[in-house]
Amino acid sequence: MITYVQATADDFDKLLALRTTVMAEDFKRHEIDVDRTKYYFAKAFQPQYTSILMIENDEIGCVSVQPGEGGEDELKHFYLYPKFQGYGYGTDVLKRIIREQRKNGRNLTLHVFKGSEAIPLYKKHGFNVVEVGDFTERLRLSVVE
Repeated sequence: MITYVQATADDFDKLLALRTTVMAEDFKRHEIDVDRTKYYFAKAFQPQYTSILMIENDEIGCVSVQPGEGGEDELKHFYLYPKFQGYGYGTDVLKRIIREQRKNGRNLTLHVFKGSEAIPLYKKHGFNVVEVGDFTERLRLSVVE
């Protein structure tokens, strides 16, 4: 069973390293400078909305759902360490988040790099592409019409 531990500001470096590892192929494919990604992570990291994902004593990743405007929240920083990918943990976390969003009547958006291996997972769970940028796609899950 996955447990969710509140992140703190002290987790920044560890989560930045996780992000850099997990997103390395996307950064390379889109020729994005790693220093630029560090800047954007620092700007967007809000520990009060971020959870460290745990199974027993193992950290398996992190996730953040940040409140947004107009009844819409944003899923950010959803990363699993590579050795924990492919076991359904990401699906379990996403299903829990979707249940919470439905319960709270809040739509959910996220940005994902074009060509990301995560896109089919999001689409399988009801997310639709609503905006396409140079490097990213914005997906939205509507739980409120």
